[in-house]
Amino acid sequence: MTFTKALAMILVAFLVTAVHAETLTVGDSWTFENELLTSTNPGSSTNNAKWAYYGADDDVLGNITDFTLLSYLNTQASWARWQLDSDTWAPNVGISGGTAEQMHPEDDQASVVGWWAEASGAVKIEYSAQRHTDSTGGDGVGYQLLFWDDSATTMSTLQSRAILPAVAGNPSTGTLSAQTSVDSGDRILFVVDCGNGTCSNADSTLLSETVTVIPEPSTLVLLAVGVLALLLARRWRQR
Repeated sequence: MTFTKALAMILVAFLVTAVHAETLTVGDSWTFENELLTSTNPGSSTNNAKWAYYGADDDVLGNITDFTLLSYLNTQASWARWQLDSDTWAPNVGISGGTAEQMHPEDDQASVVGWWAEASGAVKIEYSAQRHTDSTGGDGVGYQLLFWDDSATTMSTLQSRAILPAVAGNPSTGTLSAQTSVDSGDRILFVVDCGNGTCSNADSTLLSETVTVIPEPSTLVLLAVGVLALLLARRWRQR
């Protein structure tokens, strides 16, 4: 067998392994600001929503079962937002001016945007947060990226909590990224809380977030090992 044929067989085996090992399709992606639901209850098991919006007490962020789905859609002429009920405006997740996707916490209540995995695979999360351009006051917010392992019922941290300060110029986190493996039912959770102060009507925070399926690290390692073995074998035969 020629070296070229052997290498081709390794590549085919790699692709077959990757397809069977990952149910999520490599290259698929979901962008929060393109898919903010405004017509169905987010996170419902009946609408296959990729995104779900929650309110959560600051002291129970370790267990998603304590999160409360923001299931009431409040629609006005220039904005729409998901909130707990008709009388509780924050925490909320919504749109302002038709295009700006924003989150707003409440005292001791974080606003949470969650992406859920419908199958296993590896994903890359690229995201950024910025103070809303309409926010002329406020005292800053806290933000973090969490991972809920549904089978183990445990919460872990993908990006530690940091503060987005209340200063002039509408500061931004800049583009941040994280990678993790997921199984069906797992959640990636972007959390905005009231920071080190209290909640203010000017604590609205814009979120941009995209989740993309990437090759599993294990399959990449398998491919590298196979190709390296072939190269070493070919070099040994040529001696």
